[in-house]
Amino acid sequence: MRWIAAFVVFVYHVQNFGYFGGAGGRIVDWAFGAGATWVSFFFILSGFVLAWSARPGDNARGFWWQTLNPVSWSLTCEAFFYAAFPALYAALRRLGPPSLAVLVVAGTAAVSLLPVVNNHFALGWALSSFPLARFPEFVLGAAIGRLVQVDAWREPGSEASMAPLRSPEVSGQRPNRVVLDRKRGSKK
Repeated sequence: MRWIAAFVVFVYHVQNFGYFGGAGGRIVDWAFGAGATWVSFFFILSGFVLAWSARPGDNARGFWWQTLNPVSWSLTCEAFFYAAFPALYAALRRLGPPSLAVLVVAGTAAVSLLPVVNNHFALGWALSSFPLARFPEFVLGAAIGRLVQVDAWREPGSEASMAPLRSPEVSGQRPNRVVLDRKRGSKK
């Protein structure tokens, strides 16, 4: 349920930025317009889950270690990204679309290599939770955001975007055998 609440809040924020328009925007506003209420629901549910899962022998130190340690790495990364953003954005503003595209390709390569390097050297959380190791992900997102901002991003299209999800190597499942006939919109 917390995931649903977080998702509704996410879509609510996207809607607030005017990403959806026309009839689609009205539908999204109708379905997700109560996003602020879902923030409250998320916090209420979090309080419930914490109280419900507490045990009589739990103490504050054990609770904080057990609860915050697994997520504190992501908060540390996020804090680092926020601190670095003004300088990063100033640098991105000086780059033209071709340079930004190169940065997107390099960022994609770096993001793809992190798990390989991490597994090869058996570094575990030491690498994957280190802010500088995760920084290419943030730079990739910021570079794509800048390309969109200057109207230079051309989406790869739904076929190319969905290809990795259909790959049995990536998904770990058998390929989907359902094919849509484009002319008639029917399944074959």
